Amino acid sequence: MLNFILLAIAITGIIALLLVGYISNLKFRQKLARVDQKKVDQNLIQIKDLEVSNPVLAVIEADKLLDYVLKGASSKGGFTDRLKSQEYRLTNVQATWDSHKLRNRLVHDLDSEDQYSNQQLTHASKNLRKAIGELR
Repeated sequence: MLNFILLAIAITGIIALLLVGYISNLKFRQKLARVDQKKVDQNLIQIKDLEVSNPVLAVIEADKLLDYVLKGASSKGGFTDRLKSQEYRLTNVQATWDSHKLRNRLVHDLDSEDQYSNQQLTHASKNLRKAIGELR
């Protein structure tokens, strides 16, 4: 009898957790509805093209697009706050942060473009594109 009660409690707890997760996911999806998916798709294509022709600009544009998607999920705070609130959805959080930091160096540090190879820049852009895809 005690085993039956424990099993019933465990099953009830699991169902409650699944229900809370489902409801949370619905609320998150509703917020992302504010993001224009067609605009995201078009920008992702342009960014991929820039990775070949202008990898510096590809990183900058990918970071801007990531911020746009994050704004659709959370309007509170700046980029850092928005990204922190969505970290649980990313498979490689550190790569996303590293790519964002590289973007910051590109736009704020004089002569920083010369410090990175095209391969490093393309890798950063791909990391940001991957994060965008995971957050959609």
